[in-house]
Formats: sequence, structure tokens, C-alpha cells
Amino acid sequence: MARPRGQYIKGRARSQPVNPITGRRMNLTGATIAELESRSRRVQDVKDGLKFGDITIREAQGRLRPTVGLNLRLADLWARYMRGVPVSSERIGASLWRRMVAPALGELMVWELTETKMREWKTDLERVRRSGGGRGYAPKTIRLVYDFLRGALALAIRDGVLSEYPWGSFSVPNPPRPQRERESLRDPAELVALLTAARAFDLERGHELAGRFPVIVFLGLTGLRQAEAAGLAWSDVDLESDPPTLRVRVQAGKNWPRFDGGHRPSKPPKGKRTRDQILHPNVASVLRLWRKELQAARRYSEAGPVFPRPGGGEYRTSGRVIACDAFRACVVRAGLPNPAAWVVHSLRHSFARLELVGHGGDLRSVAARTGHSDLTVLEGYLRKPSRLAGASRIPELPPALSPVLALEAPATLKIGRASCRERV
Repeated sequence: MARPRGQYIKGRARSQPVNPITGRRMNLTGATIAELESRSRRVQDVKDGLKFGDITIREAQGRLRPTVGLNLRLADLWARYMRGVPVSSERIGASLWRRMVAPALGELMVWELTETKMREWKTDLERVRRSGGGRGYAPKTIRLVYDFLRGALALAIRDGVLSEYPWGSFSVPNPPRPQRERESLRDPAELVALLTAARAFDLERGHELAGRFPVIVFLGLTGLRQAEAAGLAWSDVDLESDPPTLRVRVQAGKNWPRFDGGHRPSKPPKGKRTRDQILHPNVASVLRLWRKELQAARRYSEAGPVFPRPGGGEYRTSGRVIACDAFRACVVRAGLPNPAAWVVHSLRHSFARLELVGHGGDLRSVAARTGHSDLTVLEGYLRKPSRLAGASRIPELPPALSPVLALEAPATLKIGRASCRERV
């Protein structure tokens, strides 16, 4: 065949033959003249096939699709991709497109997304001055928007609309994860110190169970994630059985009512499986008293949350049961080291550490209580544990710490208006 007459535009060879199906001009591009010749030959073969009746129009469209896909706009492929993503990703994608993609790439054709263009776009994102006064987007954010772009083009390739990524070898590497080790409790004595500080904060508000103490007891002696505790209902807790148990069915996330559309979170817990746990005796004691407090304040219902929203009986919408600054204030008051390295998730790390000691190093038993289906977080890989974990091996805490830790629950205490304003 005749050598295609093309021109170099932005580092790519380009020609505009006539589409044998529509009769309109089409854009063909290639990194080299040889690549352009290959694509032009494909168009000529389709033209000859239609001329001699060897192929149908449908077959011709299928053969031309990888060639003509580069003539599409990026905005078209992005919109096509976003129609099939989850609602939460759709909201994130819309924000990324508006702030980081549309200003520089929104109106470009796919063939214009060359490696040079993408490198310039990435550099601009790293240097742009944002409205808050900062300079440049974080590497993690740039990688996120690149993943959306790559996803849009990958879908087009899988559907046969494109044959390759137009930017060649360009990629945005994953940013290195910060090597930051969280602090955790080393022994039961440090747990007692933390709970003493939490109880002191609650007593300063005039109530034994104002909020911080029961939450820290629960998270520290069950190892549940905050989102799992936020989604826990009283119907999932059996305090009358022997021994008392709880069942983790769901977890709450930020703004979950917008996505779940119900009165209770429905997203399965991490690991996608329900798990049961035998409650530590001190947790059972605190929950019995906490339930009486909620009943007295008319914030309790069987299907309602164990840790309701402050001031009401509804589920929390943040996926948190205690604010990080409120927890960290307890850490400071307890005199624990390196307060800046403590987060609420440190209680889960602490629980795993204390259970590991109590179980004599048996990782499988610890994983049964923490809900890890993949034990790389603990150590290595082991098979999934049984559904119902064994009893806790963390020793009981001294009753002198607080009457609510005694197995015989004292008289019901009242929750006042002050506790409803507590940041938990």
C-alpha cells in the first residue's frame, strides 16, 4: 500500500484517512511512521473487505474500533467510566475531575495524552498554588487521580474502544508509606493508668460513665475497630448468656447514611465476615451499667447503637466512638510516653499485644478475637480461625479502679446534660 502521508504533532505521527463506514475523516496516530503505517493498513483492509463483501458492517466496526478510539475526548471516556463506579467513588471522582483533570486535560483528545503531556500535567500538580496557601498536591492525591485516569482508559481497552494507553511508559508511582510506628500499651498496668485518667475526666463532669471511660474499656478489652463499635447494636450483645458474647456484623463509615440509606450501617466489617467474641468480664460489667444509664436517659433501644450519638439515641455518622484529641488527653494525663504517636486505633494494637501475652504467643487465638483473616498484621500467614473465639486471657482489672469494674454492678448512675455534650 502507499505510504501514508502524515505529519508529526506533539511527538506523534498523525494522518487523517477517510473512515470507510462513515465517510468522515478520522485521526490516526502513532509513535513512529511504522506504527502509523500498521494502523493505516488496518483501515485499508477494512475498506477492501467491505468493497468485496468479505465482512459485514458490524465486523468492520469491530476492526476499526481500536484504531478510531484515539479520536475520542478524554472527557467522554471519563464520563463513561464514572457511570459504573460506586457512589462514594463517584463523589471523589467528580471532585478530582473538577480540580485536577478538567483544567489541563478535560478537552483533549485521547491521542493528545502523550508521555510529554502527562509529565507536564504531573509537574503542574506538584507546583500549583492552592486556595489554602499551600503549594502542590500531595503525592498520594496525584496517584489517586492517576488511578482514576488509568481506570477510565483501561475500561476502554477492555471494551475494545482503545488498543493501548496513549501515554506509553508514563506512570505515577505509589508514594512511600511513612515509617511511623504507633504507640500501644505494653502491659495491664499501663491500661489501668489510661482507664484511671479516663475515669477522672468523666468524674470531673460529675458522672461515673460520662463517655470516655466506657468507650476505652470496651475498645481496649475487645480489640474492635472504631467503625465496628460505631455500628454495634444492643441486639448484637448478649449479656445474659454464660459467658456473655457479642457479634460483629457491620461497621459504620463516614457519612454512611448517605450511602446505606437505612437507619443502621449495613457495610460488612473488614474481612467481609461476621465474627463472635466472648466478652472480657470487665467489659460485660461496664456494658450492663452503660445499658442502664442509656435506659434512664431514654437513649436505649434493642435495635439501637451501643454507643449512640451524643445527645440522642441514633447511630453515629462518623464511624468514630471517641475523638482522637479526647483519647490523647487521657494518654497525656496517664503519663504514657510519646503522646503524639497515640491514636484511638492504638487500643486495638494494645489489645492484640496483651492477648498475645495471655495466650502464650498463640497468634491464631489472638486473630480469632481481633478478626484478622490475613495474619500479616500480626505475623506471617495462618489459616482462618474458628467462628467463635475463646475467652480473653487478659487478667481482670482491679475493682478499686472503679466500682463499675466490679462484677456486681452498683446502683444505676445518671447521665446528665453535660455528658451529652462530651466529645466521644
